[in-house]
Amino acid sequence: MTNLSSQCEPKIVLETEYVSNPHFFDNIMFFQQSGHLYRYDINTDILERVVVNTSTTHGIYSFTFRGSCDPYESFPIRYSEVNQVNFSSNHKLFIYNRFLNQLTEIEKEPNDDHTLNWSQGDKVLYQTRQRDEASQLLLNVKEWKFYDLSKDSVFSIPKLLDYKVFGLNDNKVIVGSLIDGKIYLYDLLTEAMKYIGENKDFLWRIKYDQNHMLWASDHTLYFYNFKTEKLNEYPFPDQLILNHTPSLSELPYFYKDSLAYFNVFNSPDQSFTESSIYQLNFQTGQIKMVLSEPNLIFNYMIGNERFVVFRQYDKNFLWPNVVEPMVYLYDMESGIKYNLLENGGWFGLTDDYLLVREFADPLPWPTYRYDLKCFEDLVSTLEVDQKNKEVSLRPNPAIDEVELQVNFSIDRYAIYSIDGQLQKTAATSD
Repeated sequence: MTNLSSQCEPKIVLETEYVSNPHFFDNIMFFQQSGHLYRYDINTDILERVVVNTSTTHGIYSFTFRGSCDPYESFPIRYSEVNQVNFSSNHKLFIYNRFLNQLTEIEKEPNDDHTLNWSQGDKVLYQTRQRDEASQLLLNVKEWKFYDLSKDSVFSIPKLLDYKVFGLNDNKVIVGSLIDGKIYLYDLLTEAMKYIGENKDFLWRIKYDQNHMLWASDHTLYFYNFKTEKLNEYPFPDQLILNHTPSLSELPYFYKDSLAYFNVFNSPDQSFTESSIYQLNFQTGQIKMVLSEPNLIFNYMIGNERFVVFRQYDKNFLWPNVVEPMVYLYDMESGIKYNLLENGGWFGLTDDYLLVREFADPLPWPTYRYDLKCFEDLVSTLEVDQKNKEVSLRPNPAIDEVELQVNFSIDRYAIYSIDGQLQKTAATSD
């Protein structure tokens, strides 16, 4: 474990902003505040408001990012305006193009609410539900609709009412059968239904991007390639992939078009004594364990090619009776885990920076930006000699503590100056 101390101190950004529902596209973050949509450039620290809420009757924009950290150019925006006098409602659905900074209205039904919606490029799949005018409670699903912005066309899809909808990929809808617990791709053009794989529990959503789809069912991880139409299965006998306890469950995390990170527990129930972070390489199909801890839970886990960021806490915690857990940064190249921040809220990782929001009083909660290059420079070389059972760490990271995980015991250590002079040698028990 490494306490960050004065090394790699973060910069406070977005000091006056309450960041809600953030989503990252490379080094750009979108988030909502008071019904407005903001665009924040992490590299330049420039913030701009791209969609303005002009409502005078407490209208609220809700920005929905489905899928993954995808390169989609557009995403849906729900707008709900409720009159505080007679409680009548006005609901609209838009599609926002982040490259053109363009907002296009798709549908406007005063008493309909668009509770689920997905987009890919200029295509939007959405669900309409009628809302009771008096109580404002949502009623049964009215219909599923598909909108194509390039053709300015919309049509209803009655067949989807019989399935659980997980997402949209090109002209195909990812659905699950409520009868046999199987995953299918429904072709919007041909209306054909193609079987993909099993997901009998439907305990959580499916993670997908433009090219890949990933989900877990019981003790098996399923990985589907939309281009090759190939399904790979990875069994984890006597283990639980992800965690279906409501307060702990989360989707795998996709890093661009190359990697996925997910949790594995060493027991199929809450009696687990160890949790692990695994990495799946999209190109090779290989899976490897990144980090494992006894009696601890990894939560809200994200990663890139070198770093994994996560919150960590004791497995016996109960919401909301504990403070937010500690946020850690783990360097997969050096094997060092950095203790970054207590009471960490959401966080986002790009190739260059890590953003972490802290839960603290008073509002607004501060957001910190860490430069990942600093962490890369802390440890340039880590050599492990399995034959002689020696570990060399260069240069001296000049930090308070270092935790190294090796498969042999370390009895003595030696510290050298930058010019090679021995400064100290001692037994690890001293």
